[in-house]
Amino acid sequence: MAVTVCQSHHAMNGLEEGGVEIQDEERSGRPVDISAAHTIRNIEQLILADRRVKIDDIAERLQVYHGTVLKIVHETLRFNKVSTG
Repeated sequence: MAVTVCQSHHAMNGLEEGGVEIQDEERSGRPVDISAAHTIRNIEQLILADRRVKIDDIAERLQVYHGTVLKIVHETLRFNKVSTG
């Protein structure tokens, strides 16, 4: 969706006058930071209970995205040998 010249001038005038809010409003839905301490702890417990557990199984059990689990496992917990398939 393209912004028209008129819309951009209107926005700039609003900013100059201090009448336009540029902060994001809080949104409903999934939280931005799913890497909460309890999620990290749950992932670690699942891995320690079964070293052969798969990333997909963890994601499904905890209802967290595969990429989020992968990031927590490798970057936060620093576990290297966890199956992704």
